Amino acid sequence: MAGTGPADLHSLAQDYLEACVEALDTIPGDPNLAPGSVGAPERAYVTYGTPPAECDQLTVHVTPLSVGSNAPLNAAVVRVNRVTLIATLFRCGPAWNTVDEWPTPEIQEALAEQINADRWALWNYVFNKWRAKMLFEECGDVLGWQLAQLPPSGGMVGTTLSVTVSLQGYESTFGT
Repeated sequence: MAGTGPADLHSLAQDYLEACVEALDTIPGDPNLAPGSVGAPERAYVTYGTPPAECDQLTVHVTPLSVGSNAPLNAAVVRVNRVTLIATLFRCGPAWNTVDEWPTPEIQEALAEQINADRWALWNYVFNKWRAKMLFEECGDVLGWQLAQLPPSGGMVGTTLSVTVSLQGYESTFGT
C-alpha cells in the first residue's frame, strides 16, 4: 500500500496505542489475578517523544525513523522506511522517604502481580493482533519486538514495549 501523506505516521502510532489499550483491558476480571487488578489507564495518548513519568499513564511515541535499505531499482530508487513505535506504561508504586517506610513484601508482590499481568498482556495481545492481520496491515516487515522494564523511581514503575515496522513513504510533487 502506498503512503497517503504526512498523517500516516501519527495514524500508525494511534493504531498501536489502541492495541495496547485493548491488551491492558483484558486484565480486569481475570480469575487468576487479584480482584483489584486494573486495565488500561484513563490517561492514554500519542506523544511527540519520550513521555514524562506520570502515574497511571500509557503513551506511544515514534523514534527513531531510519532507512532499512536503499537501492536503485531500474530508473527508480527504492527505500524501506523503518519506524520504531514505543509504548510506555507507568503505574503508581509504593513511595517511601525512609527505610522505616519500606513497602512490605505483600505490597510489593501485589504490585508485581499487576505489572507482570501488564507486561504479559501487552507482549501477547499486541503480537497476536498483528498475527491475526488486524494491526500493522499497512506495514511490510514487523520486527524487533522488545519489552523492557523502566527502573522504579519516585513511586512509579514502568514498562516499554517497542516494535519496529516498515512503513512506505508517500510521493511528493515538485514544481509546476
